[in-house]
Amino acid sequence: MADRLRASWGVKQTHRNTPNGVTGVVTDYDEGLEPIMAALQNEVGSDIGHTIYDQKRSISMTIQCKSNSELPAADSLITVGGIQCYVDRANITENNQSYMKFAVSASRFRHAPVADTPDIWPNA
Repeated sequence: MADRLRASWGVKQTHRNTPNGVTGVVTDYDEGLEPIMAALQNEVGSDIGHTIYDQKRSISMTIQCKSNSELPAADSLITVGGIQCYVDRANITENNQSYMKFAVSASRFRHAPVADTPDIWPNA
């Protein structure tokens, strides 16, 4: 879980782009907003416009922390800069005896409710 990550150095937890519960160095941060849209057509099938149904916010970041830290689980809920997102992917990019660096990708649809659901396959 992301709340188990601790480091003795780095940015304060109040930094704008720091995930909840993480005390480490955010070395890279990227945020994007993608519209989910569809074409509008008239009675003969000609495109006459488009409508936006939802928006997908995607966040990618790299965090440096202690080498024995745990990666956030896929589909876990994290808060980054006041935005709640679900972890899509987390992978270690650098690791040695002193520190590790890992990349996290998280996303959330604007109209999707935020629900922290329990793991239904705890032993998988």
